[in-house]
Amino acid sequence: MCINKEFYLSNDYKIYLISFKKQQILLIKFLNKFTQVFKLSSFLFVDKKKNKLSIYVKSEIFYKELLAFCTVFFTVLKKSKKMYKKTLVLKGMGFKTNLSENLLQFKLGFSHFVNIQIPSNVLICVKKNIITFESYNLVLIGNLTHKVRSLKFPNSYKSKGF
Repeated sequence: MCINKEFYLSNDYKIYLISFKKQQILLIKFLNKFTQVFKLSSFLFVDKKKNKLSIYVKSEIFYKELLAFCTVFFTVLKKSKKMYKKTLVLKGMGFKTNLSENLLQFKLGFSHFVNIQIPSNVLICVKKNIITFESYNLVLIGNLTHKVRSLKFPNSYKSKGF
C-alpha cells in the first residue's frame, strides 16, 4: 500500500531532485536567491511531474514521518515568500556605523573599529544610527541581529547601546 501527499508548485521556485550515492536530495531554489536543501530518508520517495510534486511512502509504518516531512516542506514553501525585517537603533554619543559592499563597520567607543561580514542574501540599510536588516530567511536575520547587539548591549542606566 502506498500513501501519497501532493503539492502543486507555483512559479516562485524551482525544485530539483538529485540522486547521489543511493541518497536522494530535494533542492528548492527560490527566485529571491534563497536555497533550501532537504536530505530525504530512505523510506521517502519523490516524484515530480510538471507543476505537481508527489511525496510518498510504501508502508503505513512511515506515515507519521511522511506527515512530519510534508509539514516542514509546506512551511518552507509558504514562508519563503515573506520578507522579514528587523531594525536596531544605536543610542549614545560617538557611536557610528558605516556600510561597505559586504562589510558592516562600527565605531563603538573602543580603540578599534568592529567589522561584521554581511551574508549575501541579507539587505542592510543604514540611516544615521538606525540599521535595518531584511531577508527571506528569519533565522539568518535573527542570528545576525544578535551578533550585532552582542557588540554593545544596552546599558540600563545610561541607555547606551543597541
